[in-house]
Amino acid sequence: MLFSEVLDEIFSRKAKHKGDIKLLHIRNVLHRLGDPDFAFKSVVISGTNGKTSTARILESILRSFGFKTGLFTSPHLVSVTERIAVNGSPISEEQFTKIYEQVIPIVEEYEEELVLSEEATTTLSFFEVLTVMSIVAFASENVHFAVVEVGLGGRYDATNVLNSEVCIIAPIDYDHQEYLGSSLEQIAYEKAGIIRNADIIVLSEQAETVQEILSTEVEKAEKSAVFVQNRDFRKLDDYITAPNSTGGIMNIQTSRGIYENLYLNLLGDYQVTNASLAIVAAEELIARDGHTLGFKALELALQDVTSPGRLEVLSFEPLIVIDVSHNPHGAENMVNSFRTSFEYDYVIAVVGISKDKDTEKMFEHYEDLLDCIILSENSSDQHYSTEDLKRIALKHYDQNDVYEKTSVNDAIDFAFELADDMHDLKVAILITGSVITVGDALIYMQKPKFQRLLDTSS
Repeated sequence: MLFSEVLDEIFSRKAKHKGDIKLLHIRNVLHRLGDPDFAFKSVVISGTNGKTSTARILESILRSFGFKTGLFTSPHLVSVTERIAVNGSPISEEQFTKIYEQVIPIVEEYEEELVLSEEATTTLSFFEVLTVMSIVAFASENVHFAVVEVGLGGRYDATNVLNSEVCIIAPIDYDHQEYLGSSLEQIAYEKAGIIRNADIIVLSEQAETVQEILSTEVEKAEKSAVFVQNRDFRKLDDYITAPNSTGGIMNIQTSRGIYENLYLNLLGDYQVTNASLAIVAAEELIARDGHTLGFKALELALQDVTSPGRLEVLSFEPLIVIDVSHNPHGAENMVNSFRTSFEYDYVIAVVGISKDKDTEKMFEHYEDLLDCIILSENSSDQHYSTEDLKRIALKHYDQNDVYEKTSVNDAIDFAFELADDMHDLKVAILITGSVITVGDALIYMQKPKFQRLLDTSS
């Protein structure tokens, strides 16, 4: 098969079942593939914001220590192959195709049997097949640890078929209410579903109601190895960043030691929480293998870590930043961190948002940072129209500060036109609102006219 044919097939798959029965089907498929999920040790990460960065930091630490690693994250920015990485590198299109060709006959055979047994509405979704593919990839590559990010929720997410050494729960807030529930308590309950399959639990600081839910789930699962932020580990000082830097200095204390003057190659105060979660998880994983996390390995890992699309600087002159924050909590973190990380006089933003997001609250946070907004429609068929976005934006901005462009490409071109007219100001261009919007921007900015600019100024 061609890679393009694989994409057409896998993206056309829709879920037609829910709950425990979904996990049962995935386990059955894995069993027919030889139980590849038992070939490596895993860490599963849930939460609302910070999952991907936490996963990337942890994978970098484990790899720096000498372990062969797998990494499964979602969604992707440009290519679906980004979601499955081995030893820090995404698998190739050829590898992706080969794994799909190995997995899909087993999936289809199983689905046909379900049809014959009158479970005719049951198929595995795109994400479920992709999860199976990642597990097969990690087993075939003989990884020692696989760091796995939950796709949606936790309790019934495809990744919850794994029996993990450690589960991490990053900060929980409102998102995907149509699937996870309208209240913070319901969302927390769904995300806490990964606790039951883990040996060690690492929890970020949470709102009180969320912490109560997590504590209850820990008690129900009878887990004793539990590490809670600001009880068992904490940051010792404020995160220190310098102008024109892509990271900052942090100091972390855990139950196993103090790590001082660590340079983390990620911007944003919230990344200190993500790094803390990853460090504690790494300590416990490595301790189980009879070792101690060495400072040098940790230092090198944090210096080298990347998390594309997370307050990522594409250029300093002019200042161009992309950020995939797509819910109010993420937007708030982005705004606060942008203000402390960069020097600027005026911020022009290209904004495209998906329909299922709390756009009103996102714009409340944008108002604290953005001087001018260019509304756009990304390539997803689930985007807000610029007309709908404008109605919300005008509650926070003057008419003269809000523009509409049909595509992300046109919005980016217009942002540069506006910036060129502001010769006396240090102008920043921010592209945000959705993973799809940022992905569209990255694809467009691979064009030669942008590459010359970015290569010269970065």
